Amino acid sequence: MKNLFLSICFIAINFSAFAIAEPTIASPSNGAIGQSVYLMLDWSGITGATYYDVEIDIINDFSSPNYDLFSVSSSASYIYVSDLFFETEYFWRVRARSASDTSVWTSIYSFTTLNDISLVAPTNLASNQSVYTMLDWGGLSGVTYYDVELDTDAGFGSVDYQIFSVASSSSSMYVSDLKFGTTYFWRTRARHSVDTTQWSATWSFSTLDGISLVSPTNLASSQSVYTMLDWSGLSGVTYYDVELDTDAGFGSVDYQTFSVASSSSSMYVSDLKFETTYFWRTRARHSVDTTQWSATWSFSTLDGISLVSPTNLANNQPLYLMLDWSGLSGVTYYDVDIDTVSTFNSADYERLVVSSSSSSLYISKEKFNQEYFWRVRARHSSDTTQWSATWSYTTTGTITNVSPTNGASYQPIFLNLDWSAITGNNGYICEIDTTPSFNSSKYQLLNSGVDASNIDVANLLFGTTYYWRAAAKSSGDTTDFSTIWNFTTAGEVSNVSPTNGAVNQQIEVTLDWSAITGNDGYIYQLDTTADFSSPFFVQGSSAINTSQITVYNLYFGTTYYWRAAAKSSNDTTLWSTTWNFTTTDYVSNVSPSNEATNQLPTITLDWTAITGNNGYIYQLDTTADFSSPLFLQGSSAISTSQITIYNLYFGKTYYWRAAAKSVNDTSGWSPIWHFTTLNSVSNVSPANGATNQNISLTLDWSAVDGNNGYLCEVDTSPNFNSGKYQLLTSTVNSSQITASSLLYGATYYWHAAVKHDVDTSAWSTSWKFTTAFELVDYPTLVSPADNSTDIPYSSTYIEWTQSTGATTYQYEYSTDINFENSVFSGITSLSYKLISNLIPYTTYYWRVRGQNVTGNSPWSEAWMFTTENATLVAPSLASPANNAIGIDFNSITLDWESVFGASEYTYQISPDSNFAFAVTSQTLSETEASLLGFESNSFYYWRVKSSDGLNESDWSETWNFKTTFGVNVENIEKNDVVVYPNPSTGIIYVECGNYERIEIVNLFGQIIYNRNISTKKEMIDLCNYSKGVYFMNFVSKNKTVSKMLILQ
Repeated sequence: MKNLFLSICFIAINFSAFAIAEPTIASPSNGAIGQSVYLMLDWSGITGATYYDVEIDIINDFSSPNYDLFSVSSSASYIYVSDLFFETEYFWRVRARSASDTSVWTSIYSFTTLNDISLVAPTNLASNQSVYTMLDWGGLSGVTYYDVELDTDAGFGSVDYQIFSVASSSSSMYVSDLKFGTTYFWRTRARHSVDTTQWSATWSFSTLDGISLVSPTNLASSQSVYTMLDWSGLSGVTYYDVELDTDAGFGSVDYQTFSVASSSSSMYVSDLKFETTYFWRTRARHSVDTTQWSATWSFSTLDGISLVSPTNLANNQPLYLMLDWSGLSGVTYYDVDIDTVSTFNSADYERLVVSSSSSSLYISKEKFNQEYFWRVRARHSSDTTQWSATWSYTTTGTITNVSPTNGASYQPIFLNLDWSAITGNNGYICEIDTTPSFNSSKYQLLNSGVDASNIDVANLLFGTTYYWRAAAKSSGDTTDFSTIWNFTTAGEVSNVSPTNGAVNQQIEVTLDWSAITGNDGYIYQLDTTADFSSPFFVQGSSAINTSQITVYNLYFGTTYYWRAAAKSSNDTTLWSTTWNFTTTDYVSNVSPSNEATNQLPTITLDWTAITGNNGYIYQLDTTADFSSPLFLQGSSAISTSQITIYNLYFGKTYYWRAAAKSVNDTSGWSPIWHFTTLNSVSNVSPANGATNQNISLTLDWSAVDGNNGYLCEVDTSPNFNSGKYQLLTSTVNSSQITASSLLYGATYYWHAAVKHDVDTSAWSTSWKFTTAFELVDYPTLVSPADNSTDIPYSSTYIEWTQSTGATTYQYEYSTDINFENSVFSGITSLSYKLISNLIPYTTYYWRVRGQNVTGNSPWSEAWMFTTENATLVAPSLASPANNAIGIDFNSITLDWESVFGASEYTYQISPDSNFAFAVTSQTLSETEASLLGFESNSFYYWRVKSSDGLNESDWSETWNFKTTFGVNVENIEKNDVVVYPNPSTGIIYVECGNYERIEIVNLFGQIIYNRNISTKKEMIDLCNYSKGVYFMNFVSKNKTVSKMLILQ
């Protein structure tokens, strides 16, 4: 029973934990006002709910007759409520329920509905509103109709009262036929099936009561007699009334009234009187009202025409001429008067009538150099303007010559004479003669047709001056002749090409000269002498209008002279100036360029072509004088300025030249050029240093035309002398070959060469590649540990781990981290090796790789170690021998044995066996030192020690030697030279006899002090010089004496 009780309690507790939750209200917010009467109530959805219950009422205990309860499926957490009362507070709440439970009610929320409408337009007190206007207000949702009241009485009680019902789909309406100049009041309310809002605020607007005139502007002048009256349009009207009169009171006989439909706010009036003031006004109307008249405006019509062209007093006008004036709208005709007198009453008077569609007129007159007067007026059915101002123009009296220009020279014998045209002419006449008086036997009178202001003249004489003039004709008059002009015909042709003095001309050349129009052909002369008298003289002719001739088979390198002349049916020109040209004497080489290198053994020699050739010859040799056994000479066909040569030797320099042939001559040889054939092919792939290559690999190199196959050497040795050496051959034009059966993980070297029938090239540069590794497991280095130091340099073991598949191991060690220089290598079947004779205090790099019959593994990583430093010993002295005597004091060489591991040596020499003073010392890399300037007949002691840059040895044993007596240096008398104090700390005094100069020299023979002696006693300051032994030389014209000086 106890267990059952516990289970029941558990079930009860578990059930209580899963009770359905209470919703949360979202909108409208609690206490919201101004809400629509069609409104969405929204809350949060609850998981597990199947329905929501919604209560709404106008009292908060939900007990009024207006109470509503809604059940909403859980698929929605909102509900729309409609037809709510206006300006009423509502209370609402929600609960959720499922099949087994119902939540508690939410808190009660409230909202208040709106009860007013906002008017929008026309704005309150708006003025000048149209009599057809739109009333607009703010729409409300949830309503069905709007009621709109409109009246001229603010209490909405006049006879003009109107009420309208508007469906809720629109919140505006148009009202029409309103009275002009009247104030209207309006308001609106909304309603639905159960309630109606209060009336909105009452707004008012006033309608307009006038029209604004637009154009013509008031008091406008010079208006057309056909003009548009324009005013501002009004909406909501049906007609406009327009009054027009010449009387401001609109009471004259000219009064007109017009009715214009409201679709237009303008109209045209026509047949107005010229130069008259008109008054006009307008008003609008519709079915129930009419506006007042607009303001009265006036405008004045024009009464004159402006002439345009020809400009007044214009000269040189044609006989056939356009008269042009400013057009007027609204007229029907123009009257045009024209006469030779300004009173328009002569026998030449004409009146012409022109339709108003044109404001210009073409007229044709007969008299040249005549002044004409003209005027224009306009008219329509009811009025005529006054005449325009009278203008005049004068017709041309002469023509002007155009071409050829006056004094023109070198004119053709068939020539066109051209002059200025005169419009309205009846043709022209032209005189031409060889005299300016036009009375010679060569005189011609020529006639041209109407409008033809030029004429052709033919068969003129060469080199002759002609005079000409022209005149124009009309049906009743002729102008004066134009000014007399002259021109001169060509007396000879001008050579054009080849240019005078031209060189390097072809042996087939076209002679070209200037053309002369009207010719009957040309003659020419060509010769190798300037007087055209040699056996090679040629004369010929060319056809009509052909001002050139081609001559063939000229000699190479020859100067030719030529000239030409033109012919006509009755004359021949002089010969042109004699010109000359020189034919080319040789061809020019083109390719291969001079000194070209890396040329193929099959090569095309190319040179410049010479027109008119009969073929070419060429020479090729390996010597510049074309005398070797390889000399080659041949020829090419006509017009073929190149030849292809085969099987040239590789890496050989060839010389070549060419010449052209004609039917009767051969040119000189071209300059000798040379080129060098390539000496080897260029490797292409695999790239130099390529790794991870297949053991069957295609080797590729640059192709060479004209080959007879290629050779290729492959080996694991760069000297191509190992047991793995292969010599491979490829077929013709196959510049690649496959090397197979290569070892894995091996570095191979290869190069290639090309061959043909007579030669084989040098080998290409050797490249290397490394094949892929089959033994991928490489050894691991064991000892010496990486970066080890103080490794014995006499001998040491290097050790590594064994690698899978390896039967032997190759090791390398070197002082070069890249293993390219000073590499020591070997092969062992063990996993260690004893290496010896290393250099002391030196860093070595080492690595190992495995091997078997198929190849190598990759190299292990490289480790490094540094050998121990060798113990430096003192050097062994060599010379001068210990206790040696008779050593030349002028030059002494100290010599000692080298010490293993030493990089430099330091020596000391002193007249003191304890090296306490006057010590000379120097460090150098050599094992000897040459010294100068010792004291004669003196003992010296010396010793040496070694150093490796970090460590020093002990001093060697001390040796001594004694110098000889002096030979060139005199003994110094006691009172001849006195130096004191000596030894000195830097300041010394010298007393000496007849000496001119003092020199102080160190043991290396370097002069460190040099000074002329001016007194018997001198003080010398040597405080800044190093301690040691020096020699003072006292120099005169006849002798030099020395004395040793010690600075301490």
